[in-house]
Amino acid sequence: MPSKKPKLNEDSLHIDFEAFAAKLKEAAPHARYFTLVEVNEKQREEQVQANNGAEPVEFYITVEQPLYGLTASEIRKRGFRGDNIKDMCHFAMANLKISKESADESELQTRGQASSPLWFRHRRGRITASNIKDVCSSRMTKTDSLTKKILMPAKINSPAIMYGTENENLAKERLMDVLRPSHVNARLLPCGLMINPSFPFLGCSPNGLFECDCHPPVRSFV
Repeated sequence: MPSKKPKLNEDSLHIDFEAFAAKLKEAAPHARYFTLVEVNEKQREEQVQANNGAEPVEFYITVEQPLYGLTASEIRKRGFRGDNIKDMCHFAMANLKISKESADESELQTRGQASSPLWFRHRRGRITASNIKDVCSSRMTKTDSLTKKILMPAKINSPAIMYGTENENLAKERLMDVLRPSHVNARLLPCGLMINPSFPFLGCSPNGLFECDCHPPVRSFV
């Protein structure tokens, strides 16, 4: 019987995301990631002035109100003035919000993943783990197919996907057979679409969350 491993201090696993991002930017200042997340403050000030000094109205994502509900007309209702699509995107990014409670509820309600209509609704319009490589490596002049893939994601029934779906539970069982001997009360929990409240346009759907009693759970993004 394996001996119990000492519990780790949960504070030691806290991630200072801002400090990490700052160091990452020093190493790769031109990475496209930073063009995705940086907010154009000057553009925001101009929009406030164009809206007679009124602050833009933030758009909150909830389980009932998914990301794709933020249409061009909705963006204009929230204070955007102008015709430049890039400026509109900056404006939307600056005012897009999701609370931790809504992010947690969305994850809970989408645990069925491909069998959940809500999972497809909340992936629509969002950069996810399955398309982020294409987003970061695509040529900015040729994005029609990628845009369609993000805005209108369809079920993929390729042989590889079908094989993975059919064998997912077996793969999880094999994984746990390897992990159980070295962990106390090891378990693999179901998981839905995880959304980072700091970057609500990003999301991922892990196949499961591993937990055990010898390591504190780490579910927070920050």
